[in-house]
Amino acid sequence: MRKYLEQAEADRGWGQQTDVPRLLEQSNFHKREMERLNAEAAEWIFTENNKPEHCSPGEINLHSLKVQEAVAFTERALREAQQRGETEMHLVLGGKSHRLHHLQRTKLKHALKELARRYDASAGHDPYHDNVLLVRLDASGLGRSAGL
Repeated sequence: MRKYLEQAEADRGWGQQTDVPRLLEQSNFHKREMERLNAEAAEWIFTENNKPEHCSPGEINLHSLKVQEAVAFTERALREAQQRGETEMHLVLGGKSHRLHHLQRTKLKHALKELARRYDASAGHDPYHDNVLLVRLDASGLGRSAGL
């Protein structure tokens, strides 16, 4: 993708406008393909991480997902949990390994707490596990402010 964009910019700079549309279209094709494959990989990772043999009921494992992906999967899980009448969820954010992971976990915690607020739920640290967010769901069903 980047290769085609760089080539298009170089051609533009040299006044070779004929190849620019083709190069930009190739770049866009590769970008769409990358996004499709990333979404497919995220779905596979989430499914594998959350098989019954890997996590407990009421637990959602968000390891190895980007913040945006984790929020999307959590939102889906929140809706399903509230429809089943569950009162709490445990969101596993990841291990304590690397500084970069810590920064991503921090961003993820903030995003998930905001998501919980939209669903009239409260989110806080699990008292027994630092890398787990405990979400207490509103017993009345779907949150007022979730837009549902």
